[in-house]
Amino acid sequence: MRFLRNRLMQLVIDGFVVALAFAAAYAIRFEGLPPRTYIKQFLLVLPYLILLRIGIFAALGVYRLVWRYISLRDLPRILMAVGTGTVTAVSARFGAAPFFAALGFEINPVFATVPYGVIAVELVLTTVGLISVGSIW
Repeated sequence: MRFLRNRLMQLVIDGFVVALAFAAAYAIRFEGLPPRTYIKQFLLVLPYLILLRIGIFAALGVYRLVWRYISLRDLPRILMAVGTGTVTAVSARFGAAPFFAALGFEINPVFATVPYGVIAVELVLTTVGLISVGSIW
């Protein structure tokens, strides 16, 4: 039971780190509060990004690591998971508008295209956040 509680806590903390990194990336990209359109975009994309990141972390075995005993040997696995999530996010950025257009939905391109600066900064902040939390945890 304690194991499940610890894993659930780790999922919640990782989700929080991803959300905080994404919010900070928008704030850095727009040098403060983003325009209203981008706030809507942030709110629409955030749940999918959290699910994407946590799913990739689980698939690549990041949650099999015991944070108490994490070392530099485990760093490549974490970097691979974060990098894979970013590549997937960039692919979704290119494919979202054509996908919805093929389904017959007209979508505002602003909602479908997260700025590259936000993606790049989120990559760095998520990596630093996960490694920091892992070393403290």
